[in-house]
Amino acid sequence: MQQDDPHISIDNSGAAFTEEERIDIRLWRFDAAAPMNVFFSCRRNGVSKPPYDSLNLGFFVEDDAGDVHRNRQLLGRALGHKASCITSPRQRHSARVGVLDSELDIGAGSRMAVANRFDPCDAMVTSVQSAPLLLQFADCVPVVLTGEAADRPIIGVAHAGRLSLVAGIVTNTVKTMTDAGADPGSLVAALGPAVKPCCYGVDEETAAQFRERFGGAAVDDGRIDLKYGVAKDLLDAGLAAGNIHNLDICTSCDEDFFSYRRDGPATGRQGAIAWID
Repeated sequence: MQQDDPHISIDNSGAAFTEEERIDIRLWRFDAAAPMNVFFSCRRNGVSKPPYDSLNLGFFVEDDAGDVHRNRQLLGRALGHKASCITSPRQRHSARVGVLDSELDIGAGSRMAVANRFDPCDAMVTSVQSAPLLLQFADCVPVVLTGEAADRPIIGVAHAGRLSLVAGIVTNTVKTMTDAGADPGSLVAALGPAVKPCCYGVDEETAAQFRERFGGAAVDDGRIDLKYGVAKDLLDAGLAAGNIHNLDICTSCDEDFFSYRRDGPATGRQGAIAWID
């Protein structure tokens, strides 16, 4: 991300992330989340057919629902969870945050045809143990927050695309966690793979809207910096700059990831998944 604004200075070193393979599933692990667990998936070694090849985790992209469920089983097996226990709401580029506060709701969204009380929302927060949260992405920024609230671990996973980011999804996620008792200065954030400004050119009207919300440094020559907007909202919400860690991978440049900007609407979704042991 660009850092022309002296007030936006976060960890871009990548030192807090480790690339690994678990049962042939390539993942990026966020190491600074311990004892909580945070992973970002890639697109290889699933079962979906082109153009969703192959580890597509998103039901609502016209991929075969059975293949998507199998991919979620593969991801779950690699991480030690049943697909039926992974909570994954339908996303709509909104500012709505869902709160998983009951074990009865674990696994909501694990099947395409079954509606649940979280749909739609673009972030999830929980302090429930053994309740993995999964959101899906294809260029938008995966934002995972970890911390403590009322002496219990708490996690939040947000889908920060241009529309949801402008609408306040990052700010709302932090607020939901602080309302539960978390200290924003103690929260730790991981920003996963997302489209970078090199591949995110927009028209002047769109650029002006983003510039108005996040300032001039968020747009350079008609190219939007989503992670700049995410970092600014996190800092404004009270997070410490040293607690914001960015995995500096462009999903449009790197073909190990799905990318809406590169491939168009007929593409899959990688995931950000987090849980409390």
